[in-house]
Amino acid sequence: MEKVRILLVDDEERIREMIREYTSLEGYDIDEASDGIEAL
Repeated sequence: MEKVRILLVDDEERIREMIREYTSLEGYDIDEASDGIEAL
């Protein structure tokens, strides 16, 4: 089964870190961006 990949976009690095920790524990692959432009 293939892992689900999530794009996490938030300008607060601490928020991204917290969400990344929880979602990676659940087995998701996480890509991060600090704003909408970077996400695109």
